[in-house]
Amino acid sequence: MKKIDITEQTIKILLVSFASCWHEDVWNVLSIESLYSDLKNHFIGKVDLETVRLRDKESENELCDKISCGHYDIVGFSLDIGSQNAFFTILHELRGNWKGKTQFVCGGTLATYSYEYLMENDDFMYYHPLIIIGEGELALRELVYCCLNNKPAINIPNTIHYDDKLCNYIKNKAEQVDLDKLIYPPAHITYFNTKHRVHILQTSRNCIFSCTYCTQGPYKKWRSFGMERIRSNMENLIKNGIYEFEFVDDEFFGGTTAYHIGRAWTIASVIHELSYMYQVEIKYRIFTNPYIICSQT
Repeated sequence: MKKIDITEQTIKILLVSFASCWHEDVWNVLSIESLYSDLKNHFIGKVDLETVRLRDKESENELCDKISCGHYDIVGFSLDIGSQNAFFTILHELRGNWKGKTQFVCGGTLATYSYEYLMENDDFMYYHPLIIIGEGELALRELVYCCLNNKPAINIPNTIHYDDKLCNYIKNKAEQVDLDKLIYPPAHITYFNTKHRVHILQTSRNCIFSCTYCTQGPYKKWRSFGMERIRSNMENLIKNGIYEFEFVDDEFFGGTTAYHIGRAWTIASVIHELSYMYQVEIKYRIFTNPYIICSQT
């Protein structure tokens, strides 16, 4: 049983990701949407959450001002390929006003697969950020527990932390995240431009294939979210006027067994049911592999 602080303390958290002017999501797959919703629902009343999606130099300057004046306990950066230059610029600009009380956290593709590259940057090393390897929800939960109980974040699975005594980074044990523990669908948060009327969502994570060129890396295990979360996610989007979905699963089906094909039919039935319930036409796209398609013909 976790020990939770019984005071009125609230942990103030800022979640940051990167985007561009021409595409809302830039394959930053629901990073801060998923983290925001998980923390908000898991720590009801205990976390004060904000999100920022950076698009240009002006928004980078605004973020530096926000962090310098915001008194945040945790600032988390979701780093995908192409975000490193903006990220390093922000870290460099912050050094002049840094008070050292905020825990920086880095996750996403770069933090998972290129953390050694990040460590080569002097501005990155200055802050001794916590690095999250792989999926971030459970690691961030553990970090919030540490903040609530005023304990150092040193033994959180799937992270790399800086050891002040050894003056070096220590890699903690890796654990496979149980998606049954991630029951909250991603949140519909304010930066999303509903004029596009399309939104991304996930029904699973990882892939059954082991392609060496894939940023997910080889030997990952495909896992599905629970059907209740999948349904809630789609229904929340429909309620917000989103009728076109892009499923950004690494591979939608997860295999060719009766279970995997049956699961896909169940999702199709949910789409049909919600379409009838709300009297709207639902369009969607999925990503799969020729092997999956060929084996079914």
